[in-house]
Amino acid sequence: MNAPAFLRLTRISLAPSLLADVLAGTAWSGVFLAENFVVAGLASLGLFVGGMALNARVDYEEDCRTRPDRPLPKGEVSRAQATALALFGLGMGPALGFLVSPSLGGWTLAMAGAIALYHGPIRRSVLAGPLLLGAIRGSNLFLGAVAGVGLSAALDSVLWAALVYAAYVTGASFVAHEEDRKPRKSIVAAGVTLAVAASALPVGFALGFGAPVWRIVALVAIVAFHWSPFLVAGIRHRRLPRFPHLAAFAGFLLGRMALLTTALTLASGAWQAALAALGAFGAVRLLVRWIPPT
Repeated sequence: MNAPAFLRLTRISLAPSLLADVLAGTAWSGVFLAENFVVAGLASLGLFVGGMALNARVDYEEDCRTRPDRPLPKGEVSRAQATALALFGLGMGPALGFLVSPSLGGWTLAMAGAIALYHGPIRRSVLAGPLLLGAIRGSNLFLGAVAGVGLSAALDSVLWAALVYAAYVTGASFVAHEEDRKPRKSIVAAGVTLAVAASALPVGFALGFGAPVWRIVALVAIVAFHWSPFLVAGIRHRRLPRFPHLAAFAGFLLGRMALLTTALTLASGAWQAALAALGAFGAVRLLVRWIPPT
């Protein structure tokens, strides 16, 4: 078995951001049960790995033409292996969820169904594809709360945080979906606007909750760091930074998702969990150097 190829195919270097999602949902629920958190994290990882394997499998023919260096076109991983991994991961998530509670099992089962649905014709849709992808990632944050307090209580405490996260991922996906076609400026602009607005909302949450000054300052610092390339380029050169191509810009947006979960976690008041989420962002930055996601 070609282990490095499997790690690239499943984009395992991005896995710490999944735990940051679950941690953010747990923080907003106000209940941390270590055993449930571990199971929820493993279920999230299973769904992610299954989704990435399914993505590689359904994109095989297109990747042979446009991305021949990916593991499947190169023959480092067979199509049968990718299919088996997709089925295993998408089945593992709900199986683990039902070990905790029927509500978590049902939620992870719904996520598995949404992941499978995304890899059909809907992902080619300019609007529906990014919206569904954002909903899936927002559901991953929500998963942490369902593991701790159940579905009903999670809806009361975590829904807004999950919607903000989903909005950011939807915006980033609008940009990413324009990679393989002649980019439409209106779609890219809408995606960037949505991502910027979502990244700033945790500051608004903290202000609305009457958070202490230090927390508001820390949140503003996180948002500034999130968009630091733009701020630095604007101050130094009075222009926006130039990305070599749209895929690099989409990668920039997607690579900073864990910063948003850090801000959302801090906005809830759980600063220790926020530090852990920030560590997840650092871990992703390190891992992608050794295991670049394909």
